[in-house]
Amino acid sequence: MNAPEMNSREREALEQELLELHFDCHPEPERLRARLHEPEVAALWQRVQELGQTLHSAAREPAAPVAALTSAKPKPRSARGLWRTPVYAAAAALAITGLAGAVWGAFAWRHSALRAQHVALTVSGPTAVPHAAQATYVVRGRDLDDRPASGSVQWRLLDAAGKELQRGDAPLTSGDARIELPARLEARHALVVAMATPRGPREISFPLAPTTVPMVHVGSDKPIYRPGETVRLRAVALDRVALAPLAEDVPLRLRILDARDACVLEQPLTAQANRHGVGEAQWSIGEDLAGGRFRAQVTRPDDTEPLGELALHVQRFEPPRFKKDVALDQPSYAPGGKGAADVAIERLGGGSLAGADAIATLLIGDEEVWRAQSKLDAQGRARFAFVLPEVARAGAARFAVR
Repeated sequence: MNAPEMNSREREALEQELLELHFDCHPEPERLRARLHEPEVAALWQRVQELGQTLHSAAREPAAPVAALTSAKPKPRSARGLWRTPVYAAAAALAITGLAGAVWGAFAWRHSALRAQHVALTVSGPTAVPHAAQATYVVRGRDLDDRPASGSVQWRLLDAAGKELQRGDAPLTSGDARIELPARLEARHALVVAMATPRGPREISFPLAPTTVPMVHVGSDKPIYRPGETVRLRAVALDRVALAPLAEDVPLRLRILDARDACVLEQPLTAQANRHGVGEAQWSIGEDLAGGRFRAQVTRPDDTEPLGELALHVQRFEPPRFKKDVALDQPSYAPGGKGAADVAIERLGGGSLAGADAIATLLIGDEEVWRAQSKLDAQGRARFAFVLPEVARAGAARFAVR
């Protein structure tokens, strides 16, 4: 079968390559020699050889010095002697310069073509993605001259064992391709992107690390405890995006801190997927532990930043020793108003309080605005009269006695 006829552009490019082959500067001479049996290539090769031989002969002939003008009749010159004249020497020099330019242009064309065949791929996007969230990655394809590549890329999503979870194709638009990964893809480990180029396939691997930072809620069985009791805690770990239970067990850590941020307990805690992300723990309060405000924190095993926190109150219980009754003369008072309170105190378990001191205070909000002291009579009673301040901030008023 005859080879298809070449157009003028293809013939010019082939002629430049044949010139490189003639002067032993072609990068792939064997490939070009294999085509010399084609009629059109053979004709061009013959033409290039003749041109090269002519230029080679012209370059080897030295230029003759310019002779002084005389009135003598010039001698006839042979055809070979014409090369020794300044005009023909200049023409030979121009031909050699043109040949060098053609060779350099061929080299530049080949160099640009080779640089266009080398494509570099880069991937940008988040490395850590919540389990229930979608993720978008951008693949950028550029050649060695930073020109956008064309075509499409093939991508694969792999787990830690190299097993393929999902695959797809993405076209390159202005040298960029977008890859949309759906939500709820478990065990994502790497995104592998490949592209076919004239110089062979190109492949790049983008590491992925599924995020293990859940949203944690901590609860307890009651708000206040006494020394010696057991605190029962429960932590629920949810996906931060979907607010759904996690698909796998998440190792956590429980820390109990006192009012001075000193750690009094630290133990592992696991939010179990088969229990809808719930983990449980217990803390036995020591009998000699001072009361106060404590904090239960749930953190990751390698971090101290709390994912969830709960305030715990520990108070020592003291049974009441007195029974107190307070009766006010009216239910509400205006600023500057006067009032009175009848107080009755008796000791639980029996015993007289006659002559004991009773101290009464009047509070508006957290501010003490009045205080008085009186002795109890034989029945344990006392009467207090008080006056409210003319200017007082709004708030609940309290009458207390001790």
